[in-house]
Amino acid sequence: LVVFWWPGDANCEAALKGLGKFHEKYSRDLLQVMAIDLKAQTSKALMQLMKMEIDYLCLEGIYKDHIREYHLKGVPSIFLVGKDGIVKEFYAGIEDLGKLEAAIDLAAKAK
Repeated sequence: LVVFWWPGDANCEAALKGLGKFHEKYSRDLLQVMAIDLKAQTSKALMQLMKMEIDYLCLEGIYKDHIREYHLKGVPSIFLVGKDGIVKEFYAGIEDLGKLEAAIDLAAKAK
């Protein structure tokens, strides 16, 4: 599960917390969560993550060109990627976290 987020955005913070629950709920062999800060202000992002007590992998910002390359339309942008490296689901925003959890549950049952 890969989430592109923007430090200081309330929807992104809510998504990171929600994804943290998924990180705790599912075993690491089934689901790994990775957050990528799009703003590239590492110190600010790190302070936010520490305040939110995020304990999954968080990576430093990426170049603006990558926003276009990954077809990101807004934040947070959440990708459910299979072990084969293929994107299985895409979610823009936090409204679909219930659908995302259903997709993860379905993948867990198929395993």
